[in-house]
Amino acid sequence: MRFELFAKDTPSLVAAARQLHGFGAKGLNIPHKTKDATPLGMLQALQGALPADALQECVPHYSLKYAYGGSGDGALRQFNEFCEAAGALPVPPRQMLLVSGSGKRTFDSVQCLRALPTQPDIEIGVAFNPYIPERAERERERARLRLKLGTGRVSAVWLQLGSDMALLADGLRFLRGLEMERSSMPRGPLRL
Repeated sequence: MRFELFAKDTPSLVAAARQLHGFGAKGLNIPHKTKDATPLGMLQALQGALPADALQECVPHYSLKYAYGGSGDGALRQFNEFCEAAGALPVPPRQMLLVSGSGKRTFDSVQCLRALPTQPDIEIGVAFNPYIPERAERERERARLRLKLGTGRVSAVWLQLGSDMALLADGLRFLRGLEMERSSMPRGPLRL
């Protein structure tokens, strides 16, 4: 069982994480919703509050919207610093979710993935929304996912939640096709 956990402050985050772990949560996703509540700060707060196996399954969301840094170079520098610092934690997370954030960005997740000088130790996942009702917008979302995967830096795709079962089935067929394409490459399987 995995939960997405958003708390108003650090003590609330730690208390909720402990409680969810006590209820059997095997993984926590920690969204990056403000400039002040950084993913690294949240991971640091959880060190020592949860056992090592739970800490490895804490998946920070890294939002380029909230960690822009004033320019594409600044955003890339901040992202690299986050990856290095997260990897140096006593119990580093196994993976993270890189998102652009809502609205248009001058530096988005595709650009970030392309600009990475080296592959970070932490696995990178990206988001995919199969529920977009307008066909042209849905095709743009698929094209962006192909661009993200084409960087060779992505190991997982996280699906947005929704309730349109027909769009979900169509999106899953699309993802299975991508998995088959990727299986012939040396990058390894794509986790959904």
